[in-house]
Amino acid sequence: MKHKLIVIMIILVSADCGLTQTGLGVTGTLNYPGFVPSDLYNSRFGLGGGYEFFARHNLIQFGSAIFFHARYNYRKYLNDINLPFTAATRFYFTYLSVSVLCDVKRSNNFNIYTGGGVNLVTINAARDFLKVTETSLIPEVLSGVELYLSKNYNIFAECAVQFGSVPVRDDRIPLTGVRFAIGATMFFIEAE
Repeated sequence: MKHKLIVIMIILVSADCGLTQTGLGVTGTLNYPGFVPSDLYNSRFGLGGGYEFFARHNLIQFGSAIFFHARYNYRKYLNDINLPFTAATRFYFTYLSVSVLCDVKRSNNFNIYTGGGVNLVTINAARDFLKVTETSLIPEVLSGVELYLSKNYNIFAECAVQFGSVPVRDDRIPLTGVRFAIGATMFFIEAE
Protein backbone atom coordinates (compact mmCIF):
# COMPACT_ATOMS: atom_id res chain seq x y z
CA MET A 1 0.00 0.00 0.00
CA LYS A 2 2.90 2.36 0.77
CA HIS A 3 4.30 1.71 -2.71
CA LYS A 4 1.06 2.84 -4.35
CA LEU A 5 1.12 6.08 -2.37
CA ILE A 6 4.71 6.75 -3.42
CA VAL A 7 3.87 6.11 -7.10
CA ILE A 8 0.90 8.52 -6.89
CA MET A 9 3.14 11.20 -5.35
CA ILE A 10 5.75 10.79 -8.11
CA ILE A 11 3.09 11.09 -10.82
CA LEU A 12 1.63 14.24 -9.25
CA VAL A 13 5.05 15.85 -8.78
CA SER A 14 6.10 15.11 -12.36
CA ALA A 15 2.86 16.44 -13.91
CA ASP A 16 3.61 19.61 -15.86
CA CYS A 17 0.82 21.58 -17.44
CA GLY A 18 2.51 24.96 -17.76
CA LEU A 19 1.89 26.00 -14.15
CA THR A 20 4.99 26.02 -12.02
CA GLN A 21 3.99 27.71 -8.75
CA THR A 22 5.46 25.76 -5.85
CA GLY A 23 5.63 26.49 -2.16
CA LEU A 24 6.37 25.22 1.32
CA GLY A 25 4.26 25.79 4.39
CA VAL A 26 3.61 25.14 8.04
CA THR A 27 0.34 24.68 9.92
CA GLY A 28 -0.85 24.61 13.51
CA THR A 29 -3.74 22.20 14.01
CA LEU A 30 -6.52 21.14 16.35
CA ASN A 31 -7.55 17.54 15.74
CA TYR A 32 -10.68 15.84 17.07
CA PRO A 33 -10.98 12.23 15.78
CA GLY A 34 -13.63 11.33 18.34
CA PHE A 35 -16.97 11.88 16.59
CA VAL A 36 -17.90 8.19 16.91
CA PRO A 37 -17.29 5.93 19.95
CA SER A 38 -15.99 2.40 19.59
CA ASP A 39 -18.51 -0.43 19.52
CA LEU A 40 -17.09 -2.65 22.25
CA TYR A 41 -15.96 -0.27 25.02
CA ASN A 42 -17.52 3.04 23.91
CA SER A 43 -14.04 4.68 23.80
CA ARG A 44 -13.40 7.83 21.80
CA PHE A 45 -10.44 10.11 21.22
CA GLY A 46 -10.42 13.57 22.77
CA LEU A 47 -9.34 16.91 21.31
CA GLY A 48 -5.63 17.18 20.58
CA GLY A 49 -3.13 19.43 18.91
CA GLY A 50 -0.37 19.13 16.40
CA TYR A 51 1.52 20.61 13.52
CA GLU A 52 2.20 19.88 9.88
CA PHE A 53 4.72 20.74 7.20
CA PHE A 54 3.77 20.59 3.56
CA ALA A 55 4.86 21.19 0.00
CA ARG A 56 2.38 22.23 -2.67
CA HIS A 57 2.36 23.01 -6.35
CA ASN A 58 -0.11 23.85 -9.06
CA LEU A 59 -1.19 20.72 -10.83
CA ILE A 60 -3.40 21.66 -13.76
CA GLN A 61 -5.57 24.51 -15.02
CA PHE A 62 -8.81 24.40 -17.02
CA GLY A 63 -9.72 27.69 -18.64
CA SER A 64 -8.94 30.86 -16.73
CA ALA A 65 -10.72 30.07 -13.47
CA ILE A 66 -10.36 26.38 -12.54
CA PHE A 67 -7.07 25.48 -10.84
CA PHE A 68 -6.09 22.19 -9.25
CA HIS A 69 -3.25 22.00 -6.72
CA ALA A 70 -1.39 19.06 -5.21
CA ARG A 71 -0.24 19.13 -1.59
CA TYR A 72 1.99 16.67 0.30
CA ASN A 73 1.84 16.82 4.11
CA TYR A 74 3.79 15.46 7.04
CA ARG A 75 1.59 15.76 10.17
CA LYS A 76 2.11 14.98 13.86
CA TYR A 77 -0.76 14.96 16.36
CA LEU A 78 -1.40 13.70 19.85
CA ASN A 79 -4.77 12.78 21.30
CA ASP A 80 -5.76 11.26 24.63
CA ILE A 81 -8.32 8.50 25.12
CA ASN A 82 -9.73 6.66 28.14
CA LEU A 83 -9.37 2.94 27.51
CA PRO A 84 -10.68 0.17 29.76
CA PHE A 85 -7.99 -1.42 31.97
CA THR A 86 -5.54 1.39 31.09
CA ALA A 87 -7.27 4.72 31.89
CA ALA A 88 -6.05 7.83 30.08
CA THR A 89 -3.64 6.95 27.28
CA ARG A 90 -1.86 9.32 24.91
CA PHE A 91 -1.83 8.31 21.23
CA TYR A 92 0.64 9.80 18.77
CA PHE A 93 -0.43 10.09 15.14
CA THR A 94 1.95 10.51 12.21
CA TYR A 95 0.35 11.30 8.85
CA LEU A 96 1.81 11.21 5.34
CA SER A 97 -0.84 12.80 3.14
CA VAL A 98 -1.51 13.50 -0.52
CA SER A 99 -4.32 15.96 -1.29
CA VAL A 100 -5.75 17.48 -4.45
CA LEU A 101 -7.32 20.92 -4.02
CA CYS A 102 -9.62 22.75 -6.41
CA ASP A 103 -10.29 26.49 -6.37
CA VAL A 104 -13.99 27.28 -5.97
CA LYS A 105 -13.85 31.09 -5.94
CA ARG A 106 -10.66 32.91 -6.86
CA SER A 107 -9.68 36.58 -6.96
CA ASN A 108 -6.36 38.43 -6.90
CA ASN A 109 -5.87 38.17 -3.15
CA PHE A 110 -8.52 35.70 -1.93
CA ASN A 111 -9.29 32.06 -2.69
CA ILE A 112 -11.87 29.53 -1.48
CA TYR A 113 -10.96 25.91 -2.16
CA THR A 114 -12.16 22.37 -1.58
CA GLY A 115 -10.62 18.98 -2.12
CA GLY A 116 -9.85 15.53 -0.88
CA GLY A 117 -6.96 13.35 0.00
CA VAL A 118 -5.66 10.12 1.42
CA ASN A 119 -3.61 9.77 4.61
CA LEU A 120 -1.18 7.03 5.53
CA VAL A 121 -1.53 7.14 9.33
CA THR A 122 0.79 5.50 11.84
CA ILE A 123 -0.58 5.33 15.38
CA ASN A 124 1.64 4.75 18.43
CA ALA A 125 0.76 4.46 22.12
CA ALA A 126 2.35 2.86 25.17
CA ARG A 127 1.07 2.74 28.73
CA ASP A 128 1.35 0.04 31.39
CA PHE A 129 0.79 -3.23 29.50
CA LEU A 130 -0.66 -1.58 26.39
CA LYS A 131 1.55 -1.09 23.35
CA VAL A 132 -0.06 -0.10 20.07
CA THR A 133 1.60 0.46 16.70
CA GLU A 134 -0.77 0.41 13.74
CA THR A 135 -0.82 1.81 10.21
CA SER A 136 -3.94 2.59 8.22
CA LEU A 137 -5.10 4.46 5.10
CA ILE A 138 -7.71 7.09 5.93
CA PRO A 139 -9.51 9.33 3.39
CA GLU A 140 -10.46 12.94 4.06
CA VAL A 141 -12.41 15.78 2.48
CA LEU A 142 -11.47 19.38 3.15
CA SER A 143 -12.42 22.98 2.54
CA GLY A 144 -10.59 26.19 3.22
CA VAL A 145 -9.96 29.83 2.50
CA GLU A 146 -6.63 31.48 1.77
CA LEU A 147 -5.59 35.13 1.73
CA TYR A 148 -2.63 36.18 -0.41
CA LEU A 149 -0.47 38.69 1.44
CA SER A 150 1.75 39.08 -1.65
CA LYS A 151 2.67 37.03 -4.70
CA ASN A 152 4.97 34.91 -2.54
CA TYR A 153 3.04 34.53 0.76
CA ASN A 154 -0.40 33.46 1.90
CA ILE A 155 -2.19 32.57 5.11
CA PHE A 156 -5.07 30.12 5.23
CA ALA A 157 -7.66 28.45 7.43
CA GLU A 158 -8.90 24.96 6.67
CA CYS A 159 -11.37 22.38 7.95
CA ALA A 160 -11.11 18.68 7.07
CA VAL A 161 -13.20 15.64 7.91
CA GLN A 162 -11.54 12.20 8.01
CA PHE A 163 -13.02 8.70 8.11
CA GLY A 164 -11.46 5.49 9.43
CA SER A 165 -10.63 3.36 12.46
CA VAL A 166 -7.73 1.67 14.22
CA PRO A 167 -7.58 -1.69 16.06
CA VAL A 168 -6.65 -1.46 19.76
CA ARG A 169 -6.59 -4.79 21.61
CA ASP A 170 -9.92 -6.44 20.81
CA ASP A 171 -11.71 -3.17 19.99
CA ARG A 172 -11.75 -1.04 16.84
CA ILE A 173 -11.63 2.69 17.68
CA PRO A 174 -13.00 5.08 15.03
CA LEU A 175 -10.80 7.95 13.83
CA THR A 176 -13.79 9.71 12.27
CA GLY A 177 -13.49 13.37 13.12
CA VAL A 178 -12.55 16.88 12.17
CA ARG A 179 -9.31 18.84 11.85
CA PHE A 180 -9.01 22.65 12.01
CA ALA A 181 -5.82 24.20 10.69
CA ILE A 182 -4.34 27.67 10.40
CA GLY A 183 -1.16 28.05 8.40
CA ALA A 184 1.03 29.95 5.99
CA THR A 185 2.65 29.18 2.66
CA MET A 186 5.80 30.65 1.11
CA PHE A 187 5.87 30.31 -2.68
CA PHE A 188 9.27 29.96 -4.35
CA ILE A 189 8.13 30.13 -7.97
CA GLU A 190 5.23 32.21 -9.25
CA ALA A 191 2.69 30.92 -11.74
CA GLU A 192 2.92 32.54 -15.14
